[in-house]
Amino acid sequence: MFQKTRVGLKTALFATWALWAFQNAAPAFAQVAAGPAAPKSAPGEIVVNARTQTIIDSFIDDVADISGERQIPRWEGSICPGIVGLEAAQAEYVNSRIGAAVQGVGLRLDREGCDPSIFVIFTSGPERVARALAERYPITLRADGRAKLKRFVEAPAAARWITTTETGVKGIAKAAGFADPRLNLENGVVSGNVPQSRIGTPARAITTSMVVLLDSTKLQGLSMRQLGDYIAMLVLARPPLGSTPPSQSILNLFGEGGRALGQMTDFDLLYLRALYAAPENMKVNAQKSSIRHAMMKAAALRPDQ
Repeated sequence: MFQKTRVGLKTALFATWALWAFQNAAPAFAQVAAGPAAPKSAPGEIVVNARTQTIIDSFIDDVADISGERQIPRWEGSICPGIVGLEAAQAEYVNSRIGAAVQGVGLRLDREGCDPSIFVIFTSGPERVARALAERYPITLRADGRAKLKRFVEAPAAARWITTTETGVKGIAKAAGFADPRLNLENGVVSGNVPQSRIGTPARAITTSMVVLLDSTKLQGLSMRQLGDYIAMLVLARPPLGSTPPSQSILNLFGEGGRALGQMTDFDLLYLRALYAAPENMKVNAQKSSIRHAMMKAAALRPDQ
């Protein structure tokens, strides 16, 4: 019987790598094609018209995953992806797509040899790997709630993922004038009573780690561009597992008509840029309003159009 204790996030992720390597000795790449991406005129391209506002509102609602702090969590600073189960050239390509997306939102990739904060694992047995991880690290992996861990274990999809989130306050409390002796700070994580308002909060939800499992038996016919962009969008947007993704997003790659999308769509790019440009100390409704305004502006629409 495994000892059910909380472990460091990076320790758990390294163990994820070891667990995958033990259970899946053979590469899981065989079903992915190297074919060309779909044409740029795929359904995700923005056509400016009166429906765009409604589409953007729905897009944000479908993609945003709300934390316990009533915020949309984001990565901060830098990330370190680890790709397991692909040949070296394909793993390097996926990393390059993640890197391009990361730089596009103002983050950075850690240097080669970094301790991964994200594991993307290609395996023919995602259910087995997910269940083994949940049994080995139940406390760590339910950091964002038992329901999310349950979905991670039971999801019958081509892709499943789970994240961990922490509440940070460093830098915000000082800037907002919220210095308060009731706050207990350790490595930027806050506990205790935090002054808040209806639209703002001195705390912020920070994504700290992520595990993505991809079922290698369901990837036949996909191009590396499709797969790389899907993973990059998944990592940065970290949508709720089990929800129906927008048809205008590469996140719909495994949904109805999704394979017509050859890369991140214009909606995807607008959303990511707006998400990571939004003020970090807003509550979810204010965050969504900021994201919507930025997407509309970038799409050359007036907010009331």
